[in-house]
Amino acid sequence: MNLRERRRADTMRAVQRVALDLFERRGYDAVSIAQIAAEAQVAERTVYRHFGTKEMLVVHDELDAAFIGDVVRRATTVGAIAGVREALAAVPPEAWRGEGAEAGGWLRKMRLLRATPSLHATFERATSTLGDALGAAESAAATGLAPYPARVRGRAVAAMLAVAVDAWLESDGEADLRDLVAQGIDALTTG
Repeated sequence: MNLRERRRADTMRAVQRVALDLFERRGYDAVSIAQIAAEAQVAERTVYRHFGTKEMLVVHDELDAAFIGDVVRRATTVGAIAGVREALAAVPPEAWRGEGAEAGGWLRKMRLLRATPSLHATFERATSTLGDALGAAESAAATGLAPYPARVRGRAVAAMLAVAVDAWLESDGEADLRDLVAQGIDALTTG
């Protein structure tokens, strides 16, 4: 990562932290982009350039996007469930246990996503979109599934991931999310 990319990433993280602080103190709907920009000491256009919308201040997560992309990529060759298993194995265990600043920020974001109706709807749409992508990948994989059953399986795997996140939130980030996902895979694959 060059200096310009590093500065951009640092700015995004700082603005996102400020936004999360404001959302937690005042409520998501009560905070404007202008207030976030003022508190973060950046121009409003900087917030829009980096995030596009207020919603994306909560939803944006580079690590989450990388994991999901890895799952979908792997699912194209081995199917949705095996794709999740392989992607899980590729993530360092500490990343799943709520350790470190990134996981703490993710916990804060997930709490907001679950507690704010408009953001919760965004999470539900993202889960469906992931399910459809996994279904398309499953259909493309050597699983022999036709498009409709592949989509059903893809949506089931995406729903399992969302339920694992719910269980992780219920534990206040104390549970090992990797273990919760593994248990979810077991639930989908055993009778």
